[in-house]
Amino acid sequence: MGQMKPWQLILIVVAGLVFAGSVGLYMFGGQKIRMGTRIEMVDLATGDRWWIDVSGDRRGTFPAKHPETGERTLVRAFEEDGVWKSQEIGAAANFVDRSKLTAVESFDQGTLRISDAPLKQYKPGG
Repeated sequence: MGQMKPWQLILIVVAGLVFAGSVGLYMFGGQKIRMGTRIEMVDLATGDRWWIDVSGDRRGTFPAKHPETGERTLVRAFEEDGVWKSQEIGAAANFVDRSKLTAVESFDQGTLRISDAPLKQYKPGG
């Protein structure tokens, strides 16, 4: 092993400073991210929209269990150009027979038929 060359020493010092700065910024600096306290979901069996309260527990399983039926038919959904979509329809079809998922307009496109029922709220464990 011989003596350390000056450029190697500089490289080690710079790497140490970058690491220390990254740890310091992670722990003490930067803007804090505010997490949402609820998730909008759609029941694939009925087309009903739900707000699921996740303020106490950040863990989740998707598709989520419907609070009334116990079947995994609740999926995260979003509206895009007036069309409701979900990227989790295929996952729900692994748990529930496709024939029960009557709110699914197209399995290939991930589009949904939303019911006119009022928005429902659910807090797991509450």
